[in-house]
Amino acid sequence: MLAKQYPEIVKVTGKVVFSAEDDEDRLSGTSWTLEEEIFDQISESGFKTHLIELLDIFIQHR
Repeated sequence: MLAKQYPEIVKVTGKVVFSAEDDEDRLSGTSWTLEEEIFDQISESGFKTHLIELLDIFIQHR
């Protein structure tokens, strides 16, 4: 779904590392490694928020 909403962003090469504490069913943190100019676009477009929300949902269901 995110790939269809943000086709240009999902083509970018980079890395998102996320973590969740064992005793919490929530996302604890993320670390993004991307080109600087695309990072601003990711934040401003709403993609970053949507991806974090999706990861949080997956973690809750683990």
